[in-house]
Amino acid sequence: MTIINFINFVVQRVAWTVVVLVIMLYGYMLLDFFLSEVKGLLFGFLVFLGAAAWISFIAFLLKHSGAISSILVRSPNSEGFSIAGD
Repeated sequence: MTIINFINFVVQRVAWTVVVLVIMLYGYMLLDFFLSEVKGLLFGFLVFLGAAAWISFIAFLLKHSGAISSILVRSPNSEGFSIAGD
């Protein structure tokens, strides 16, 4: 592994760590909003639909970015992560 590949690997891991932390923060804020502000069945259902759409969009972006290198969610055009055998 060359130094460029190593730097690329480290930068990718740091970037994804930051992304995960931001997504977790948004999830906490969303949960806090649900628990404190949503009153009523119809409004709660509408907020739930919006949250489900947002989470689905994040999952869609992760799937098509190639960041999740699982066989079950692998996009045919993605390269994913590769650290050995470059």
